[in-house]
Amino acid sequence: MAELMTLAFLPINLVFTLLLLMVILYWIIVILGVLDVDLFRVDFTDFDADGDLGVDGDVNGVGAGLSGSVLHFFHVGEVPVMVLFSLFVLSLWAGSVLGNYYYNPESLPSRAFGILVVNVVVALVVVKALGAPLKPFYAMFSRDYNAPKRVMGSLCQITTTQVTPTDMGQAEIRTKGAPILLNVLSKQDHRFAKGDEAVVVGKDKESGIHYIVPPKLES
Repeated sequence: MAELMTLAFLPINLVFTLLLLMVILYWIIVILGVLDVDLFRVDFTDFDADGDLGVDGDVNGVGAGLSGSVLHFFHVGEVPVMVLFSLFVLSLWAGSVLGNYYYNPESLPSRAFGILVVNVVVALVVVKALGAPLKPFYAMFSRDYNAPKRVMGSLCQITTTQVTPTDMGQAEIRTKGAPILLNVLSKQDHRFAKGDEAVVVGKDKESGIHYIVPPKLES
C-alpha cells in the first residue's frame, strides 16, 4: 500500500491521482445525498449552435450531428455523465500508475507522454465497453412514471439545431413530469429545425434512435 501511494503521488501520476480523489469526493457527497448523480447531465442541446458565429446553417448541422453521434457512441444521455467520467478517470489513473511503473521507472517525460496517449485511447475503450451494460440499469431507475405509455405516435418537439435523415438530433416529449428526451433522425427526406414539431413513427432497436416525420405526414 505504501508503494502504491508513493507511485500515485509521483509527478507523472499526480494529475490523475488528484482527479481520482475529486471523483471519490464527488461520489461520497452523492451517497450522503447532498448532490444528485445527474447534476452534470449533458443533453445534445448543450451542443446546439444557433449560428451566432455567422456560420452557415448546413455547417452547423454537420457539427451538431457529429457531436450528437460522438456523444451517443459513448452513451452520453443514456448513462449519467459522472458515471462515464468516473470510469474514464479511474482507467486513466490505473493506466498511468501501472504504465509508468512497468515501462517508465525513470519517470522520463517523453516516455510518460507516449504512455498517456495509449492510456487515453484505452480509457475511451473502457468507457465504451463498460457504459453499455449500465444503460438498462439507468433507464430502469430514471423511468418517468408520468410518461405516456406509448412513445410511438407521440408528438415531440425538436430541441437541437436540426434533424435530417443523416444528422441525428434530439427531441423531447412533454409529460406531466420531466420530458422524455429522444435521439432522433428524420424518417423521410425532411429537415427539421429547432422548435419544430414531429411525430415519432419508429425506432431502431439496436441503436435506440427514434424516427420522426412531420405531423401532417403521419400514417
